Amino acid sequence: MLLRVVSLLFILAVLASTAHATTTICSDAEWKKFHYGVKASMQVRMPHLGPDAINDTVKAYAAKKGLTYAAVGSFSPYKKPPLKKLTQYLQSKSSDVEITIDTSDRDNIATISIKTFSYSCGATEDWRPYWTDFRAFVVSQGYPRVPE
Repeated sequence: MLLRVVSLLFILAVLASTAHATTTICSDAEWKKFHYGVKASMQVRMPHLGPDAINDTVKAYAAKKGLTYAAVGSFSPYKKPPLKKLTQYLQSKSSDVEITIDTSDRDNIATISIKTFSYSCGATEDWRPYWTDFRAFVVSQGYPRVPE
């Protein structure tokens, strides 16, 4: 019994320390003042079907531009046919600007968006140079935009 209590206290302590360190809740006033959130989005056709269709290209772009790269994939075997998705994240050094690329094996469309947020609840760096550069990259790769 004592071991269970100690284990539970340890888990709660770990969760409390990591939760505080990794989450920041900004007030509504700060959200409005600094205009956090999605700034722009677009869809492009990928060269072939599948969530990994532009994965290597995006990784190389991130490395060249000094952006942090991360990806999260999912697989749902219960869908008919099974569904595979991949979300790629490119983040500025300040963590203020994030480009997100969503792909799946259902079509050859990538949905791309850019958003801002500040973990200190302050002003963010300008997102527009990142978006201009990424759009130029998309054009240079020959990925046609999907009309909105």
